[in-house]
Amino acid sequence: MPEIAYKYVNARKHGVGVFVVYMGLDAPPEEIGLTTYGYVVGPHADTEKLYESFYKPETPVIQATTCLNLALPEFSPPGTSILSMTCLMRPEAWANVRPQDYFETKTRMADGLISQFERGTKLSIRKYIEEIEISTPETYARYTGTYNGIIYGYEMEPWDSVIPRMLSIQDEKYIDGLYFAGGFSFRALGYSSSLLSGQTTALLTLKEMGVQI
Repeated sequence: MPEIAYKYVNARKHGVGVFVVYMGLDAPPEEIGLTTYGYVVGPHADTEKLYESFYKPETPVIQATTCLNLALPEFSPPGTSILSMTCLMRPEAWANVRPQDYFETKTRMADGLISQFERGTKLSIRKYIEEIEISTPETYARYTGTYNGIIYGYEMEPWDSVIPRMLSIQDEKYIDGLYFAGGFSFRALGYSSSLLSGQTTALLTLKEMGVQI
C-alpha cells in the first residue's frame, strides 16, 4: 500500500458504537400505553455534554426507543410487542471495565434506561418484560466482527466530511477493483448514506466493467 493510504487511515477518527436493550413484552402496545413508533427520552439536548457522556460506562443520558409493532403490527406474535432502547456509546467506555464486572455493568445500565423511559413516558414497562437482551459495543465486535464494535464508520470532521470524501473517491482507490461502502466510505454514516454509497459503488463497478447503465 502507498504511504498516503496509511496516513489517511491513521488521521481519521473512528465513530461510535451502540448500547441497546432489546425487550420482548407480553402485551400489545395499546395495553402498555405505547402510542408511537419512536421516543427520544433524555433530560436535555446539549450535544457537547451528550457526546462527553458516550465515554462513560454509565447509564446513557439519552435514548432513542422504538416499538416496532407500531410500524409493522405483525412484527411479533399477537398479544406481544417489541421494544428496543438504543444509545450511542464510544468503545473506549468499556476499556476499564473488568471482564468479571461486564455483566453487572451492562445490567445496571439497562436497568437505568428502563427507569428513565418509565419516568419520561409515565408508563410501566417492567411488568410486561418476558425476554430481554442487552448489547454493548463488545457484543457487536464479537458477533459481527466490526472493529471495537463501531457501527458508524469514521466520524465526520471539517476536513473529512461528505464533500471532501466524495471528491477524493478516485484518489483513495489504492487497489484496482476495490471500493468501499457504508459508514467508512464517502457518504459517511447512517442507513440512507450506507444504502446510497452501496448504489454508487455498484454503478462505479459496472462502469469499470464496461457495462452500459
